Amino acid sequence: MKKIIALLAAAVTLCLSLPALAQEASCPAGGFSLTLPDTFSAVSPMPRDQDLVFAWQGGGISVLGYATKMGAKVHFEDLFQVLTGNEVESGQLTIRKKDMLYARGTDSNGAYKLYSWLHKGMRIELYFYYDSSNRSALLDIDDIIHSLALN
Repeated sequence: MKKIIALLAAAVTLCLSLPALAQEASCPAGGFSLTLPDTFSAVSPMPRDQDLVFAWQGGGISVLGYATKMGAKVHFEDLFQVLTGNEVESGQLTIRKKDMLYARGTDSNGAYKLYSWLHKGMRIELYFYYDSSNRSALLDIDDIIHSLALN
């Protein structure tokens, strides 16, 4: 009986501590927020890139978010990706009822996973750069993008 109580107490403690392991990172300019592990910290965007509105890094992953004004008449069907041949996969998916384009590949900055969508007349692009030797990075990125909340 004492073992059962101890196991239940440990489970409750673990469940209560899990929310402390994450933080919400909001991007007002892009109209979205993501839940990032607490190991992530904000990075100052480079002043020369005005479309860069979201920059975080941690756990071997860098997240760069770009918001580009497109106008109200642009629809998801108008979005396109320029594929360079360095992609290992690309396509379309829906996350939290939002249609997106995605691609995974490498460029001069390293291995990346890209998600792109339209929100309130803005084209949002999220680049996740990661160390390709880190096997759990893609799972972490998947968890992060599925935490997407639109404002």
